[in-house]
Amino acid sequence: MAVVGVGVDAIEIERVRRAMERTPRLIDRLFTDREQRHCVAAVGRRRAARFAARVGAKPAEPAPRAAEPAPAAPARPPPNVRLVGVVIDAGKKRALLRTPEQPRGRWFEEGDTIDGWLLRSVAADAAVVAFGRETHELRLYPAQGSASTKQ
Repeated sequence: MAVVGVGVDAIEIERVRRAMERTPRLIDRLFTDREQRHCVAAVGRRRAARFAARVGAKPAEPAPRAAEPAPAAPARPPPNVRLVGVVIDAGKKRALLRTPEQPRGRWFEEGDTIDGWLLRSVAADAAVVAFGRETHELRLYPAQGSASTKQ
């Protein structure tokens, strides 16, 4: 972050004293141990004045800008895979997935990744792969003309 300007904030000593009385943890959140030892060494009104001086000298955080919509991440294309088999036994769920690189197919268990996509779940006739919030369902017997459906 670039320094835009330099300045000192003016702050009311009484306001700092009241804030410290209302919120005792405020001192721990705002000041280092060394700053606290220096300020606590003073007595009475001077103690609040030392804390107020430190508050005024601390670098200010820039005011948050109006929320600008984050640019949408480019959609990741669905994995180029086809579900060709499913095995569910003794708590293990596996899917036989065929890719252009592996035309004979390869077995994947739930939790494995395929080209960055997580095999989230396997059912008797489908498997779901996910990348972040995006999911695709791979059907064992896809409808005519579609290999996967986006959820």
